[in-house]
Amino acid sequence: YLSMVNDLDIYVATSMRDRNNFREVARTCESVFEDPRLRALHLRYFDPTLSASAGHEDKGLIECLMVKCAKVLLYIAGKNDSYGKAAEAAMALSMGKPVVFF
Repeated sequence: YLSMVNDLDIYVATSMRDRNNFREVARTCESVFEDPRLRALHLRYFDPTLSASAGHEDKGLIECLMVKCAKVLLYIAGKNDSYGKAAEAAMALSMGKPVVFF
């Protein structure tokens, strides 16, 4: 993802705490981005289920860079939303980027 960060169209913000969260987010990303109406656009998006980092510091820095470079932020709401996810949405909005709350 870091190698394509300057070409990132959509950053997906979500909170994943357990295995079921990862599965739900993966299903959501697949249903959204594999929809024929969007697939034809060849959007480059960040799939958070494929990302891992050594610690919270690395993860936070990477996510801030992704938000800064993406053209749109897709906020996938969940049962236990995090401060970090809300901060990502606020950061995108403060930069004048569209944020879709899903």
